[in-house]
Amino acid sequence: MNKLELELDEKKVLADGEYNLDELYGYIDYIAVTEKGLRKEGSFYIEDDPVDDGFGMIAAVELILLRNDWFRKYVKTLNCYWWDEETNSFDVEDGIEEAVRNWGSFHSGTYSFPTGIRKDAIPMHKLELILDEQRIIDDGLIRIDDVNNYLAKLIVETNGLRREGNFYIEENPEDGLGAITHIALCLSKQNWFRNYAKVLKCYRWNADTQDFDIEDAIQDMIFADFPVS
Repeated sequence: MNKLELELDEKKVLADGEYNLDELYGYIDYIAVTEKGLRKEGSFYIEDDPVDDGFGMIAAVELILLRNDWFRKYVKTLNCYWWDEETNSFDVEDGIEEAVRNWGSFHSGTYSFPTGIRKDAIPMHKLELILDEQRIIDDGLIRIDDVNNYLAKLIVETNGLRREGNFYIEENPEDGLGAITHIALCLSKQNWFRNYAKVLKCYRWNADTQDFDIEDAIQDMIFADFPVS
């Protein structure tokens, strides 16, 4: 299993009076439990059987929450516990240290209020992904076939996206960010990917404008001071 330990600075929330504390925790529960299927035990959100991509839904929940200004302002504890089968123990990542304080410019698409959960039916999201294959070949550190097999397993088999050329399509995503955000996070945490990524763009359908909101993840995620495990 993997675990996410999460606490807000409740005294600060109450003292500021800008948000309702129950609504903040309600939003967190909505994302972690209702949307991502984690099990809640006290201040922990538990993923009993994470998918085989090394990060699972814990990373997706962490990223979705960190996109909110109010969460970065009031989060008090944000620890990720990744189970290591080799040591039979948890590797602990301090999300406050590695994510909140080093969040950089990755603010596009931020939800300002916890009640701003989109209920619209979103037709699709798209992830555009191009690697510098020539440089991979020239460097000779990893094999193109191994890279393509890994991407197919992570994006298509595990997360169920459909591939069309350089695009991976997510039809009818379950929440406003969708699986493409989880995939982009998993990839951006890996040194080889940050080294060889040439194009990484997220296209999220906006029901209000009937068009895609485009996020350059190379700019926002890879070259920012992003937590790496």
